[in-house]
Amino acid sequence: MSYSIPSIRLASYERFFGITQNPIALNGAYNWCRFISSQLFLMIGDFEVMLRSHLHICLSRHRFPSTTTDSEYWFIDHTLLISLFNQYQKFSPAPTQNQIKAFKSTRFSSPFRLGDTCNSMIMNAILDIFKKDRSRCPSPDDIISNLSFGFWVSFMKDLKHKANTAILPSLLANIFPNFQGTHDRALLDAQTDTLFRLKNIRNRISHQDSILRTPESKYPQPEFIPRNPQHLINSLRRLMDLLVKFLADVSQDFAADVKNTQYWMLLDTLLERNFLEMS
Repeated sequence: MSYSIPSIRLASYERFFGITQNPIALNGAYNWCRFISSQLFLMIGDFEVMLRSHLHICLSRHRFPSTTTDSEYWFIDHTLLISLFNQYQKFSPAPTQNQIKAFKSTRFSSPFRLGDTCNSMIMNAILDIFKKDRSRCPSPDDIISNLSFGFWVSFMKDLKHKANTAILPSLLANIFPNFQGTHDRALLDAQTDTLFRLKNIRNRISHQDSILRTPESKYPQPEFIPRNPQHLINSLRRLMDLLVKFLADVSQDFAADVKNTQYWMLLDTLLERNFLEMS
């Protein structure tokens, strides 16, 4: 293993696990983390698909109560989208950087008082679709499926804008129908924090970074950072509990389904307190 892994990376595992002069134990600890990372990535991937679909339906219904499709342009005015589509048709097959820059600088008033980050992500998603297919104006589903996990984290944060105060209780009641409590700012804060935790560890895994010292949250500021294996186990179990809580507040069936997956059961085994000692 040592010939393919940078020494500085291995050294971080030696320090974290307290391993010295034991290549076999180091190999076991390294692969334990890799396997956990792979299962976490599957878990968060499934969660992302559920989150995207569920929020899209809820927000479509909220902005267009009479919708019959549950898939509407809740994030941008349809007339503006058509105008952007027609504008892009005038570009050459390979638009210039200035054309793209001008296109992306389009400003629009989003519902729910979305911030610049969310609006920029929406424009980038639309532009990406235009580049791939000029034959038709993209559907709501086309654009939604092109938005990253980070968009939904930023969206939840933007819901805290004071302009959303009046609609927040009813909107949260639609998003989290099973939550037993008041659909208020405290609920939004808690669920947003869960999404920040998931986003943080997802990004580390996708960038091939170590999960050893992943902060439990970046919102509103970094929290506890694991410093040894037991800290890491406790932190990851907490993450799984929060994910299930989020799902249960949406649908008990969603929560039950994720706990019956192979990756969940594998994680449950790998995060047993004595697993490292037994392996």
